[in-house]
Amino acid sequence: MTVFVFCARGTGEPTTGNMLDNVTRRIHGAVVEQVVHTASISLDNAAGDPLAPSGDNSANQIVHWLDDRISALGPGDRYIVLGYSLGAVGAIRWLRRGTGTARCLLVGTIAGPSRRAGVSYGLPIATDLSGIHSSGGTGTVSNDQRSAPPLYEIANPRDVMTSCPRVSPLHAFAGPVMAFGLTTPQTLVAQLLDRGIEDVVSDLANAAHWLDPGWWSWPADLAGFATGQHTTAYGLPMWRDSANRPVSGIDLLARVCNWKISEVTP
Repeated sequence: MTVFVFCARGTGEPTTGNMLDNVTRRIHGAVVEQVVHTASISLDNAAGDPLAPSGDNSANQIVHWLDDRISALGPGDRYIVLGYSLGAVGAIRWLRRGTGTARCLLVGTIAGPSRRAGVSYGLPIATDLSGIHSSGGTGTVSNDQRSAPPLYEIANPRDVMTSCPRVSPLHAFAGPVMAFGLTTPQTLVAQLLDRGIEDVVSDLANAAHWLDPGWWSWPADLAGFATGQHTTAYGLPMWRDSANRPVSGIDLLARVCNWKISEVTP
């Protein structure tokens, strides 16, 4: 039997030297493989390619790669799926279908834009905060630490990608941003016609939201995103382990992986 760890990197990240590399170098007794995908949200990509695929396309590439790779595993093999940022969107999209997960030890995410409100590990987060893309597009899953397979979401309450206020106008824009691509404009048009425009307009016109501080926090939220809350903060000891000791989000996810691997290996 072999345990594999499949890692889906974030937007613009290289296949080596990415966020999840910080996790996997702490994992023992497993074979690590990088999920093959473009890691692009259209113009936002490592190569600077203006014709790179959309975020939705990248997330779907992750789903297809996982399907193909898992179907090729040996009969006794087990696996873990990890995703960071855009990679977490793909991992959750794969998990949401609920197929091919029987031998999955866990799904773990860092900074997942699809995080469901109330689901986080090692650091409690207010229930009015959820992933920026948790509605109007990719949706969420019902999984948590007690489900099969278990889902461990490492989330920073100051990272708007995974902890966006419920009433924030940023939610309405997340779907169109993920759908946008210069080579497939019809996808964006379809999204806008299928409630996309309606969602944006209704959100901006909702006067009740204007009275909520969460609606007005988007400039500060985006500033936090640009200054490390989505990246370097996950290396800080802001989380707590099972003994209530401070630990980084990166280290906490690695510990969970090692624990689950130890349960199935001698």
